[in-house]
Amino acid sequence: MESPHLSFLHEKYAGRGLSILAVNVSEPPRETRKTIEKFIDTYAVRYPVIPDGREVFKTTYEGKSIPHTYLLDQKGRIVWVQTDWNAEAATELESRIKKLL
Repeated sequence: MESPHLSFLHEKYAGRGLSILAVNVSEPPRETRKTIEKFIDTYAVRYPVIPDGREVFKTTYEGKSIPHTYLLDQKGRIVWVQTDWNAEAATELESRIKKLL
C-alpha cells in the first residue's frame, strides 16, 4: 500500500515544494464520503484527496488500473509512472523527488 509512504514523503518534502494529491477513482455510490474518510483515518493520509476523480484519471492520465502513481515536474509534465507498489518503487519515487526539488 502506497498511502503510508506517500504520507511520509509529504511530511518530509512539503516544505521544499512537494505536493501530493490522491485521487479516488472508485465509481459512486460504492465509495461514499464516509468510506473515503475512513480510508484517510485508517491509513493516516496526510495529503489532499479528490473524492471523485475517475474521469480525470481515465481521460487526462489514461489510467487503467490502480494503484497508479504519477510524478509530475514543476510544469505539470508526467516524469514518472508506477502501476504497482513495492519497496523498489518507494525508493525510486523518493530518488526522483529529490532530483526534482
